[in-house]
Amino acid sequence: MDTYTIIAIVIGLIGLSLIILAQIVQVFAKKSIPTRSLNARLEQEIQQLAKASTSIGRLLNEIQSDVDTRLRETESLRAAIEKMDQELEEKQTLNSLTPEQTTVLKRLLKQRPYWVDVAINLVVGALFFILGQYLRP
Repeated sequence: MDTYTIIAIVIGLIGLSLIILAQIVQVFAKKSIPTRSLNARLEQEIQQLAKASTSIGRLLNEIQSDVDTRLRETESLRAAIEKMDQELEEKQTLNSLTPEQTTVLKRLLKQRPYWVDVAINLVVGALFFILGQYLRP
């Protein structure tokens, strides 16, 4: 084989490989997505993500308000439970008193304050003084 034959064969093989490569590129080019439809689809997906983001924001706000409401209800229930616990302790303390302690406690609760007794004595004394002055012979 001479040099010209080898060069002709190599040129033929290069041409054949270029034709095969062109065919492969053409097949893959047909399968690729056109740029315009890709941009439109991308824009549509972005809009859907924006809508989903706003709806998630609204949902989170609703959840936060529900949590706040439940926290307030929980606090009021805790306060009511504490009040009931105190009342229960007081009742248990009163129930644990002996009969003698109960009678003493009743007397103390029925007793008037000291200043009320002083006021009554002053009024009665003033009344007797006035009556004594008018009824004198």
